[in-house]
Amino acid sequence: MKVENNKMVALRYSIKTHNGGIMADIMNEQPFRYVVGSGGILPALEQNIHGLEPGEQKSFVLLKAEQPGLFEDLYVDVIIDDVSDDVPEKAVISTDSSCSGDDCCC
Repeated sequence: MKVENNKMVALRYSIKTHNGGIMADIMNEQPFRYVVGSGGILPALEQNIHGLEPGEQKSFVLLKAEQPGLFEDLYVDVIIDDVSDDVPEKAVISTDSSCSGDDCCC
């Protein structure tokens, strides 16, 4: 199963600065879990893992010039541990534009 909207993803990552400073590193910890499309991670990070499958790894750079709010380029390594349909009902992101009011599909 591939990383795509409304899938539960478990991933581990390392984020470093250009000089090797560690901003975050959970490579040897429990995976971070989130629902793709829920806003749980930076949109640029999500774009870079979209389409990956469990077991795949990817390295990429988030450029400060392309990411509002970043004060420097960030070097990211990601491992996808799991992708599943096992998503809590409230976490599902709807793209149905007819949802509104009490019938909100958010």
